[in-house]
Amino acid sequence: MATRANATVEVVEGASHMAFVSHPDVTAAFIQRAAAETAS
Repeated sequence: MATRANATVEVVEGASHMAFVSHPDVTAAFIQRAAAETAS
């Protein structure tokens, strides 16, 4: 599904389905990178 949507996926080794809670640093970096890439 991600491929079809042309989405970016980040795999966090050892993370559960709640990676955004258990690894907030990775989540924040992902969001910041996405925001920087889409900013004009």
